[in-house]
Amino acid sequence: MAAISLRQLDLSYNKINVIPECISSLKELRFLVLKSNRLRRIGRELAGLDNVQMLCFSENTITQVDMESIRCIKNVRTLCLHSNRIPANVVSNLRDMASERHIDIRLAENCTDTSRKDFQEQLRKCLNMDKPTYEWDVFITSTDEDEDLVENQILPKVEEEWGFKACTNYRDYIPGMGKLADINIRMEKSKCMLIIITSDTEVKKIPGALEATEMYSDAQTTGGGGHHFLRQTPKIIPVLWNKETKEPMEFKTLTFVQRKTTHQEKYFWDQIHKSIKQSLYLIY
Repeated sequence: MAAISLRQLDLSYNKINVIPECISSLKELRFLVLKSNRLRRIGRELAGLDNVQMLCFSENTITQVDMESIRCIKNVRTLCLHSNRIPANVVSNLRDMASERHIDIRLAENCTDTSRKDFQEQLRKCLNMDKPTYEWDVFITSTDEDEDLVENQILPKVEEEWGFKACTNYRDYIPGMGKLADINIRMEKSKCMLIIITSDTEVKKIPGALEATEMYSDAQTTGGGGHHFLRQTPKIIPVLWNKETKEPMEFKTLTFVQRKTTHQEKYFWDQIHKSIKQSLYLIY
């Protein structure tokens, strides 16, 4: 039962030739990493992974990709396939699908059926298109109960006084899109994520908060290739809004902006401003 509820699975550097069929039974899986193995194809083994948000098959020898299998994964937001042997026509099909589905896809160093000159040109295009693009400077998220706080106190500072481009979990959503996919788009398209925590906040009720910390943790613990994932994960800035607010265990590895002491109160807004500003220049 424990394996069935697994959310992260990293099988990198294991000389695996085929994707294990049993993976399809992991219905709660969110992150699947099979980097630097000996995979030659992606087939129907991924069918049924409806909750997967990130797939990484980089640095294998993949030449075949079952497009229908990828399309069936409804919530995938990041697909890493760089450094394989995927033909140019399949690369093109993958890019078209990624554009339609708003999937962040990595396809550099593929296209083995092209000449060396064509390959180098394709590589330059891939590297340019693989750079993360951002729509917002900061994604501000809170519980429903704290929306007035964000609207009346935080947004005026962030947008009007400081001039940052912000999005929120309650104002900038896309009607008709799945909630998880919608939140993931705003996380991936924002340079940083301001998580507002008040004294009565349950972290699990803050849209995207737990997902962001899981992605951040996974990026830090994925040996060797973690930097690929950090580029897609916004800088997380947890804000303890009230003096009596306790630090949630979910963010135990992060530093907080808080106002428990006189000096912390004095520099509270300066710390938020500095944290957002610094994230605009981070290069992972």
